[in-house]
Amino acid sequence: MDTTPDGRHGKSEAWAREWVGRCALDPPGDVAAGSWGTWRVTFHVGRYGVDDGGTLVLSRRFASDWARPQTEDPAGDHYASVSTTGNASLRLRWDPKSNIRPWQQGLAVDVFDSYLAEGDTVTITLGDTSGGGRGTRAQTFCENRFRLRLFADCFGSGRFIEAGDTPTFAIVPGPPARVVLHGPTEQAADEASWLMVKLEDRWGNPCHDAEGTVRLQTEGGACGGLPREVEFKNENPAVVRLEGLRWESGALGRVRGALEGADAISGFSNRVRAMEKKHKWRPFWGDLHGQSEETVGTNTVDDYFAFARNKAGAQFSCHQGNDFQVTKETWDAIRDATQKYNEPGRFVTFLGVEWSGVTGMGGDRNVMYLNGDGPLHRTSHWQIDDWGDQETDRYPLDKLYEAFEGREDVMLVPHIGGRRASTDYYHPGLERVMEIYSSWGCFEWFVEEALERGWRIGITAGSDGHKGRPGASYPGAAIFGVYGGLACIYAETLNREGLWEAIRARRVYGTTGQKIHLSFSSGDHFMGEEFESDDPPAFRVRAAGERGIESVELKRASRVIASRRPKDGVAAGTDWFRVAWSGARIHQRNRQTHWHGGLSLDRGAIREARNWQVDNLEEGIQEAGDQHLLWRSRTTGDADGVEFRLEGGGAATLTFGTDVVRFEVGLDTVGPEPHVVEAGGVRQRAWVQRISPAPGPAEVECAFQVSDSDFEPGWNPYFVKITQEDGAMAWSSPIFVHRK
Repeated sequence: MDTTPDGRHGKSEAWAREWVGRCALDPPGDVAAGSWGTWRVTFHVGRYGVDDGGTLVLSRRFASDWARPQTEDPAGDHYASVSTTGNASLRLRWDPKSNIRPWQQGLAVDVFDSYLAEGDTVTITLGDTSGGGRGTRAQTFCENRFRLRLFADCFGSGRFIEAGDTPTFAIVPGPPARVVLHGPTEQAADEASWLMVKLEDRWGNPCHDAEGTVRLQTEGGACGGLPREVEFKNENPAVVRLEGLRWESGALGRVRGALEGADAISGFSNRVRAMEKKHKWRPFWGDLHGQSEETVGTNTVDDYFAFARNKAGAQFSCHQGNDFQVTKETWDAIRDATQKYNEPGRFVTFLGVEWSGVTGMGGDRNVMYLNGDGPLHRTSHWQIDDWGDQETDRYPLDKLYEAFEGREDVMLVPHIGGRRASTDYYHPGLERVMEIYSSWGCFEWFVEEALERGWRIGITAGSDGHKGRPGASYPGAAIFGVYGGLACIYAETLNREGLWEAIRARRVYGTTGQKIHLSFSSGDHFMGEEFESDDPPAFRVRAAGERGIESVELKRASRVIASRRPKDGVAAGTDWFRVAWSGARIHQRNRQTHWHGGLSLDRGAIREARNWQVDNLEEGIQEAGDQHLLWRSRTTGDADGVEFRLEGGGAATLTFGTDVVRFEVGLDTVGPEPHVVEAGGVRQRAWVQRISPAPGPAEVECAFQVSDSDFEPGWNPYFVKITQEDGAMAWSSPIFVHRK
């Protein structure tokens, strides 16, 4: 449909305004992220008119989570309507693939029974409240130039041209809803530390022009140089980085921040381990996966790196745009921004591109370069008009392997986004780590499948964010199901060479976006290493969570071979329960599983019901009664759930009901060990367990001795998975032990 960058096939804005038509937005002006309202786009028909059989399409970007309009229920939320001053009849319909990416989402207006003449108007109302609805919800994440592009097929020929004056405005943050604090997870007593303090709105956008004072207080340690308060005076954005802090040696501390006058708006930083001296390898945190509006994301590549450094506090980042959209000019812009923002010792950038092959031909691989330059080998020129350098394409994946054979300054990272990487392809020299988690969901099965097939590969995580927030990628309210992940790299130095060496050595682990401190070793061997042994190995794990640690699991590829659950003894006699569910429908696209449903009890009363691990603000508990809960939930490999206290119903029967699975269980038979019901698909399951409301231990140290039966001939990939009581997780890279 839109086959050119401007959508006008070389014609000017003035020409489009005169011949195709022009648009006006009511009300005009900036829109607060996630706000509710009514917006009208009026199209003034141009000199061509619109023939009987013609179509108009109001398009928005793929990444936008502006609430999906509905056209059936005038009394419902998000109702969209259309009217005209002309003689034609109009039909309004939602078409999520009405245009070429990234402008796929669209409201189509079919013109029939007559025509529209020059000067007629067509008004599309988003959030029509005339039938009693509340309006509609705007996009939840900030965008400097949000556009609603109106395309017209004036002659009913199937060719669409963009009208003039299509609405453009900014999506801006709302008022403060939380205080966010974070810094390093490990710091020597003789070196300066730092702490980022920011105010975010309820959708995770850093606030702008906010006023207020955040009071700071340490917990579990002393931090020299920490001010008692941080004052925001219309800062744009409301983000402050405190420098020159010094943690007292031996402490495991954190900082609490509370907005003065609104104590409910508060938060804790990650925990910081204060060491007596520097270790050889230091943990650095960042996000190596995401893209900007140059391809299918939001805001510019310059904005992308600036957000990661200045608003997310990331220590490293990499941009990964879909290759079949990366023109020569786009590649130049990405290279320039990558070089511009690289600041060794503070913020490190890597040049990258997402090789976006069909799964059967290799699937998604992120290409990363050590230096600030590198050849652009695309899968294809599918969305690029200039085919002059088509000979540089490398497809399928084995052709890309050939192009990079023998190089140690290039890495490929298999991952799952919309499409997934195929584990039928593997290059041990180029593929040193793979992604287990991103905003698209949790993909433990993907990594475990690779390990079972003999891959000796490390584990990382990232956001694959499309919303312009690398390093702090909230899911919003659309197809991205979870908060984006983070990677932690154990490196000697914070520069390209230091981080690169560490990634290739697999001294890296991934989390679900929280700074969970994790150390995993076997004797003198650290995560990512390989060694031989005649005897079953022993492992040591040390973890410090942002919340209490609920479990530590030692896995050999896909099998849990040992675990520690510090809270189980406390949970055994409580009257608190967790009911949760997880998994995905399929391995491919459209993998989300809809768990809309609820639970009921035949006796007793539900008290203090709360959501557990629900990322989408529009999901979770919708209705709570004494003996029932109703919820909305979608999972993409991750878990959602509810927790509640049961009053006066020790022998109650709980009935769980969704379209995915239904079952009953007597709560008097449920203990801390989950009662699990499998539900098909990709690890779809629901479970019920007894939990403790008391906080779990912030820090866990434990040792595991592998049994002889779990030490098989050949290579054994052992790694650990940490789970916090709030459901957040971390996965170490494996230690590979070869049994002679």
